[in-house]
Amino acid sequence: MSLLDYLNEGLIDTKGLRDALQPHVAEIAQAWRAEHIEPAGIELVAEMLARWASNLSDAAVSGQQLVAGVLFLTPAKPVLDLIEKAGQKPLRRVALAGLAVHLVDIAERLALEIYVPELPALHAKSDRTGDAARHVGVARHLKG
Repeated sequence: MSLLDYLNEGLIDTKGLRDALQPHVAEIAQAWRAEHIEPAGIELVAEMLARWASNLSDAAVSGQQLVAGVLFLTPAKPVLDLIEKAGQKPLRRVALAGLAVHLVDIAERLALEIYVPELPALHAKSDRTGDAARHVGVARHLKG
């Protein structure tokens, strides 16, 4: 079973974005983290797809058309693979917007996995920087 097989069932159901997509967000984020894919790049692609969806009338676009439309952003191959797989059946406006939201969910989860573990180190660094700045301020004050 492929990592992207869940997309065979589509992105949208009668209520909107399928609830069944959420468990796959973490799985995709972990896989993409291992491949060093940047969340910011995913967000750019998602924004492009969302804009495309908002301008799409009654037409539908295939996964290949979507991939061709975002290539100028130079997304990573796994991102392109997900887009192509999601568009194996041509996507209309709502489904394309759903794909954009799904990519944002993945990017947010990926960002959390990358940056949350770094927060303690960043906090410690800011404390050291703050202490150093205070010492410089005190030294200047004492110097007159």
